[in-house]
Amino acid sequence: MEKTFSSEVKDELCLLNIKTLQAAAAELAAMLIFGENTDTDNIVIKSGRAENAARIQALLKKTGGQRIAIDVSERKNIYTVKIPKNAAENLGVYITEQGDIELDEEIIENENEKRAFLRGAFIVSGTITPPEKNYSCELFTMNENMAYIAAEILESLGVKANTVKRKEYFVTYLNDCESVTAFLGIIGAQTALLHLMTTQVEKDYRNQTNRIFNCRVANIDKMIKAAAGQCAVIERLMASQKWEELTPQLRALAELRMENKESSLAELGEKMSPPISKSAVNRRMSRLLELAKKLD
Repeated sequence: MEKTFSSEVKDELCLLNIKTLQAAAAELAAMLIFGENTDTDNIVIKSGRAENAARIQALLKKTGGQRIAIDVSERKNIYTVKIPKNAAENLGVYITEQGDIELDEEIIENENEKRAFLRGAFIVSGTITPPEKNYSCELFTMNENMAYIAAEILESLGVKANTVKRKEYFVTYLNDCESVTAFLGIIGAQTALLHLMTTQVEKDYRNQTNRIFNCRVANIDKMIKAAAGQCAVIERLMASQKWEELTPQLRALAELRMENKESSLAELGEKMSPPISKSAVNRRMSRLLELAKKLD
């Protein structure tokens, strides 16, 4: 089965080096919050990705936490990670008496911790649209407060984010190229970022080429319509007594236009003997049109 762009980004993030204990704790805290499902004694994270489970194990090891067993459902290959509540509290994640999860925001005070927190949120709950199609990135959580915290973190890092409720989820989302590009840089997805930027350059080139082509087609169409109108006017003059009254210069241009119905004014000027400028051709053509109006 071909991997989605979201999976490719997550694969890249799961292989990043875990540099500091603080960053590891922030990333793991986000995973607990955005991937959470609580039971009596644990915060439970379920994922169909072995890479996510392995990343959680690595983060736990970095933070000095206990090694957690990972259960795998044989039927659906679902990886289930259970983090004891006391281990979660050591990471700044607390469960209230009402069963809600809260975050000690001291663990995301500096920029590196904020980046790590967003990275963890994306790994367990994020989606991103392939840049070939559109620019959209979303983080899902069932915790409304966490959706707003994610948006606040992004804005503190210079990225405008929005939130919306979608069924039972609260979604923090980005929907423009600049914001999605910045987000990939923030969470450390450099390969995905390069792919997005390359795709954007290719899109811009194609769009520019299409604009130039469309402009040329429009100009040619305009020129052909103008030439057809000029030929019709000249035919009327040729069939009238006015034709014999034309100056040699006007008559020469009129005959040249009838012989070159698809030529531009500049091209007609080059074919005149002696050659004349486009503006001179335009003045003479305007004179022909004025004379034709007097036939009405």
